[in-house]
Amino acid sequence: MSHYYNRDKPLRLALLGKNIGIYSFGNIALRAASFLLIPIYTRYLSVDNYGILDICIITMQILIVFMNLGMPQSLVRFYREHEIEEKTGSLITSSLTINIIGCFLFSIVILLLRHPLSQLIFGQDFSSILVLVCFVSMVRSLTQSSLSYFRAKNQAFFYSAIALAIMVGLLALNIIFVIVLKKGILGILQSYLVVYGLAAVCVSALILLKTKPKISLTVALKLLVFGLPLILSMSGWFIIQMSSRYFLANFSGLTEVGIYGLGDRIVNILQIVIVMPFQLAFGPFIFSQEKDPKLKSKISSILTYLLVLLFASTWLTGFFAKLIFQIIAPPEYKQAHMVVLLMLPSIVALGVYYWAASLLHLVKKTLLIGVFITSAAILNIILNLWLIPKYGWHGAAISTNLSIFLAVALHLIFGLKFNNVALENQRLFRLTFAFVVLCAILIIFLRSNDLIYYGVNGCGFILVTVLLYNSKFLNEKEKNLIKTAISRLRKREKINH
Repeated sequence: MSHYYNRDKPLRLALLGKNIGIYSFGNIALRAASFLLIPIYTRYLSVDNYGILDICIITMQILIVFMNLGMPQSLVRFYREHEIEEKTGSLITSSLTINIIGCFLFSIVILLLRHPLSQLIFGQDFSSILVLVCFVSMVRSLTQSSLSYFRAKNQAFFYSAIALAIMVGLLALNIIFVIVLKKGILGILQSYLVVYGLAAVCVSALILLKTKPKISLTVALKLLVFGLPLILSMSGWFIIQMSSRYFLANFSGLTEVGIYGLGDRIVNILQIVIVMPFQLAFGPFIFSQEKDPKLKSKISSILTYLLVLLFASTWLTGFFAKLIFQIIAPPEYKQAHMVVLLMLPSIVALGVYYWAASLLHLVKKTLLIGVFITSAAILNIILNLWLIPKYGWHGAAISTNLSIFLAVALHLIFGLKFNNVALENQRLFRLTFAFVVLCAILIIFLRSNDLIYYGVNGCGFILVTVLLYNSKFLNEKEKNLIKTAISRLRKREKINH
């Protein structure tokens, strides 16, 4: 029997957990530089300039989506099938070729329309900055496509090692260009161009040397049929999560963009540490195990475990948000604390989305994903036009949350329908109720002094955790696993001492 699926082999949740952990490290490394540099950016850039930088970063993200043409996801989806047929060379070469063509085509569009696009994006003409953003997007796009090769092979370690090297390079060059040379935004973008340019060339060359390069029109068409609809969904996600910056820049000014952008960036730490590693590991995991008869029950349990992690991490982020901003930013950014609290629900929803979207990927319903995301994106644009002129960044946060909730609801309904997955409803209800109670306490004591705020909320979190543990929320097997993990930690501590 093919190694693609072994009927005697159980679905190894331990492997998923291990890969999520490694991808989490890699994802943190890949984006940690921008977070570690926040205290520098907030002190060496004005709030307005930080707003410009934030717009540059999100513009890169949408350009990467179009330049990639859905190739990273397509490579992951079809790698196992081509590995069995020993045709991975044609798959990888075709994927990279399509990506290069995408980079070339969209770069021409940006360069030709740089002046009107700059006015639309920034609210004023920063065409030279936009050109640099375009070039950075090209090399980041190629790096992302190359790294998807290691995702497809479930080689999370290599993915993380390359990500760590990129992080070190970005940290070093940003410090030189911003602090030493005082080049501001241009220096930041130039450091990205150098580091990702080297990464794109080196990683792509390494992959092509390990395979037999061959371009196949049949394979290319297969990749495009799967990948192009994903552009619709990914660009829709960009509109839902990021377009509010453009509306803020035009209706409220770059200062509002800076405050909202900083708060949202802190929230995105959770997306990087938890949601994206889950996304990176969960898709390849279920694709490689899709013939397992126990897959559906395991998928249901995974959602419960994911929500435990998301609820705990989002609450802890909200709990420590006051302290975080005292450390990383001057008083001009104090409103960003409230941005964090308003945007945390979107992170929980995003985690559920990637779980549900993987179910639709499993049955190859990518076109349906595009329709759902487009619907949510249209709602987001309408809400942004209505709320941002009246309420500024508060309106941006509300419109983002509501749009994400709509997208998640649609993916959940149809993902469960097409795959016939039964959720663990009782456990999910108890978990959600506990989270809502903790959030209510957090909000009630938000304006209290630090002693009351941290004391009451800390005790509440411990109490709810103990109640959940001693209730029927966990089964005996799960409790035994927790006890075993605690016991091992204690043994390690004794050995170290």
